[in-house]
Amino acid sequence: MWRKIGRPKKMHIDINKNSYTFHEKKVCDMEVLDKCLNKNIIDAFQHSSGIKLRWFYTIIFGVPTIQPKNMALQFYRSKNYNEKFLQFIGKKYYDVLRDLKEIYAQKIVLSICVFNEFPKFLRENQSNNHYNQQEKFIQGMTLLSKKFEGKNTML
Repeated sequence: MWRKIGRPKKMHIDINKNSYTFHEKKVCDMEVLDKCLNKNIIDAFQHSSGIKLRWFYTIIFGVPTIQPKNMALQFYRSKNYNEKFLQFIGKKYYDVLRDLKEIYAQKIVLSICVFNEFPKFLRENQSNNHYNQQEKFIQGMTLLSKKFEGKNTML
């Protein structure tokens, strides 16, 4: 048998895009806050409080994702903004952040609710190792739901 000289052939990996089941696609497309709700880590009111925190962040700082904008069309802020409303939202947001910082849950709550980062405690193989992170998240979401308690509107 003669030995071939040169670069070996590239392995062809067959990727079947239809191999995922519908359930796996649905889980992969979920946001992290929705996944926490489905795994019963948080309840529905804590979930809506997390969405409200994201809404406050979006009003104050803008959407936390990369977006293309034509800067030639950005002259000034619209006259439709109500400054008192923005101050009220800012005050509520910073009050919530201060309270979350007191219980050392600000980083994990903001990373999941606002920035949609996948935490280590949701990974299947590391769920027991990061129990403290999950407890801080649950404490933070409980405090967040108490801050927004009884308020069915967005404010």
